[in-house]
Amino acid sequence: MDIGGKDKNVHATKVLTKDALGCLIMCDCKDKRSLDETLKRKQAIESNAKFKDGSNLPIFLLQNKIDLLTEDELKDETLIKNFAVNNNFTSYMRTSAKMKIGIDETMDAFLSAIIEKVIKYEKDSNTPVFRSERKSIALENPKQKMTMQRLDESQGCC
Repeated sequence: MDIGGKDKNVHATKVLTKDALGCLIMCDCKDKRSLDETLKRKQAIESNAKFKDGSNLPIFLLQNKIDLLTEDELKDETLIKNFAVNNNFTSYMRTSAKMKIGIDETMDAFLSAIIEKVIKYEKDSNTPVFRSERKSIALENPKQKMTMQRLDESQGCC
């Protein structure tokens, strides 16, 4: 869900992140203010949304529009890496939605982080995250072969 970079949307975070398992926060690689604004979003998410075990959600920082960077700027990840580490983002990725750069890798890493957290929670608490009556889809770890299957296989396929 895209809540945009408007300050008024920070207040909607509680409602919009209810039952979330993770969040992606995006900034513009050419706008330093955009990077600074990600902290407001992250703080709002951490204040209002927690994982089922009470820990913070996996939150990825996405630096978008990397197609606008020079070759030297593209090679230097120091700023975004240090920012992500210093502000405790789960990870950071550099993308270009326009040029479809880094999108698949970002989603693979993001889903892996969520799946890892869900598996650990289910193992530690012996409580499933998804109820089968919701006809939820179970995804295997994206690092493995990607497959989907119905949790309630008695209903048959598709």
